[in-house]
Amino acid sequence: MSLILEGEKELAHNNTTQIMDAKHFILVKNGNCLMSEHLSKEHQFRSVLLFFNDKFLHRFEMKYPQFFDGQVPDKSVMVLKTDEFIESYSTSMSLLNETGNAIGPDFIEHKLEELLLYIAQKYGPKALSIYKSSTSKKLDAERRLRNIVEKHVYARLSLEELAFLCHMSLSTFKREFQRIFNTSPSRWIQEKRLERSRELLVREKERPSDIYPKVGYESLSSFTQSFKQKYGITRKQFQLDKN
Repeated sequence: MSLILEGEKELAHNNTTQIMDAKHFILVKNGNCLMSEHLSKEHQFRSVLLFFNDKFLHRFEMKYPQFFDGQVPDKSVMVLKTDEFIESYSTSMSLLNETGNAIGPDFIEHKLEELLLYIAQKYGPKALSIYKSSTSKKLDAERRLRNIVEKHVYARLSLEELAFLCHMSLSTFKREFQRIFNTSPSRWIQEKRLERSRELLVREKERPSDIYPKVGYESLSSFTQSFKQKYGITRKQFQLDKN
């Protein structure tokens, strides 16, 4: 993304050229555009260049999928009109750079998210969909895995069956699950089941014999054992303590 502060930029892409000044800012997909700089009447050129790698875009799209639901445009460059917010943002980023102080990656990521959120809300999801194609395939697979495991967390399905539903081998499913949830599928599923059983015991006042099949356990004994390992007491003692 190029935010022009002073001077002009000449863009060459798709057999066309465009000259942009500080009234515009530019969203570009990597490797799709050549840019030349033109000095202002005061013989100055200043701009802020922001680079988003695939990992950042992936995290951003997972947090805000509503801004990527639009159709991917058949273009690699998007030129938008600037406003007071964009001008202020460009100036602040330029000043941060000029201070020479080390700026942490968390702060930078926060500032990049701030800008993308503003652009998406003002110019619509289509403005950001220019970046979608580089991550969409991976994101689709991740969404499918998330949706399937969350939908079937209380079903009596084996990991092999969940992997099959995700169109993955068991080893790939385990590896992707660990990457997405930062824990193993068995541990995550058990945590979710026990959290739900706790709610049913305390809030709904249901009997353990009615709960265990609802949360995916094969038997009352296996449910009792897992519950005690998690909470340190049996499900019956737990329910009595909460009454």
